[in-house]
Amino acid sequence: MLIEAYITESFEDAIAFCTNNKVDVLISDLNIGTESGFDVIDAANKNPNNSELKSFICSAESPVEFKAKMKESKVYGWILKPVETNSFRKVLAKLLA
Repeated sequence: MLIEAYITESFEDAIAFCTNNKVDVLISDLNIGTESGFDVIDAANKNPNNSELKSFICSAESPVEFKAKMKESKVYGWILKPVETNSFRKVLAKLLA
């Protein structure tokens, strides 16, 4: 299976990429400078090519206070930092299988 990964350098680049490309899995930090990862996910969700998007927020913060926003933004999961590499690979493999 071929997996292509794209890493953007800024919030603006992430918004542009997600708006103009099909994205299968999106992983965003919760805090991107003064912006939010939810904004990137919301932009990706507006792209009709991303109807099957699986999005994740990565943060050291607990997801409890963000449950309503996660549901609103259709966030698939929350990844707590620090991220354990092997577990993360297994989750991605299941998603992309």
